[in-house]
Amino acid sequence: MSVIIYVEGGGVGDPSLTKCRMGFVKFFERLLPGKYHVKVMPCGGRNDAWKDFELAHRSRKPGEHIMLLVDSEGPVEWGAVSPWDYLQRNDNWEKPEHAEDDQVHLMVQCMEAWFMADRETVVKYFGEGLKIGHLPAPVNNDVESIPREKIRDALGKAAKRFHKARGAKKQGYHKVQDGFTLLALIDPKKVCGSSRCAGRLRDTLVRKLPDRR
Repeated sequence: MSVIIYVEGGGVGDPSLTKCRMGFVKFFERLLPGKYHVKVMPCGGRNDAWKDFELAHRSRKPGEHIMLLVDSEGPVEWGAVSPWDYLQRNDNWEKPEHAEDDQVHLMVQCMEAWFMADRETVVKYFGEGLKIGHLPAPVNNDVESIPREKIRDALGKAAKRFHKARGAKKQGYHKVQDGFTLLALIDPKKVCGSSRCAGRLRDTLVRKLPDRR
């Protein structure tokens, strides 16, 4: 069994897509030691990820497990609604014929929520006076409860402080330059311990990916 994940992110152009791919690949390598690697397909925009996934699902080959990974862009009540139902309700994406429940996964409420499970690494990355308390803490160790606007605001302020201290013109948090670098650095175990949807993704990959011999 081979697993191919179509992910939201990467912007436009090969360099941006490569950064997205490598960030997720490194995250999954650390999450799943001893397993064959996931093939990550960065798609840029959210709708592009959906279209690429849908096409790949229809044309999949025997032995391929095609998956979609996108931001939820809002709170998700765990157990009350399936990911497919959530996406149908919020994005009007209909579950493709013969698609399985474990083919779609959400980053709740956004990819950056995963960073809040490992705030120590975020502080180490930005430095320049950034403290743990400057980043929103998960309530009851649940990063999915943190509004995405609050997370992005905190990361934006951290990045501005970081770049200003270095006299750089670039201001604010940049998903391609900062986000995918951080994704490769954070502790996947902490992420899965603080995000039930990330834990569900891990469990799916453990089931689907063969062990290295």
